[in-house]
Amino acid sequence: MKETSGNGYSKAEQLRLREASDRLCREYGLSVIEKLRKAPSRPVWLDEKNGKPTRYNVYRADVREAMEFSRTPYYQYGFHGYLCCDYRYHDPKCDYD
Repeated sequence: MKETSGNGYSKAEQLRLREASDRLCREYGLSVIEKLRKAPSRPVWLDEKNGKPTRYNVYRADVREAMEFSRTPYYQYGFHGYLCCDYRYHDPKCDYD
């Protein structure tokens, strides 16, 4: 008995069908999905569509913020001060009153 997924095709058959479909699409100038990835669940998709924060959006925003901060002169030149409540960088060696 061959192992099939929910659509009745084995993994090997699905791969052959996808390769044939991709070849035909390229031949006729149609788009082909290069990187296959799993789609998000419907509730997550709806939340993202409606602009609600999801853990994935939060992760992406955090990574984007870290990447942007890593390009700042403070990070690049080794400034190891701290960001105060007035949103200015202070040198820990100096005493600001």
